[in-house]
Amino acid sequence: MSVSSLAVACRAAAIWYRVGEEAAGSAELKRLTEQFIALAGAGDARVLGLLPALQELVAAQGRGDFLRVADLLEFALAPALRS
Repeated sequence: MSVSSLAVACRAAAIWYRVGEEAAGSAELKRLTEQFIALAGAGDARVLGLLPALQELVAAQGRGDFLRVADLLEFALAPALRS
């Protein structure tokens, strides 16, 4: 998966969370996480710069704050991956 397609996948996961489909959003987020790990392992500096947003996303998911997860995916991660 390319970095630009990761941005699209972030928006897709955000939509799932916004419509109350947490299971589908979480499944997409799991796939995204695997791709983030692969890119970070390859030394992609963009992914390393996303660590604060990713940490906040994990915390929001742990609290069950799925709207915050959607916000982070759509407004923090997706734009950063497109730039």
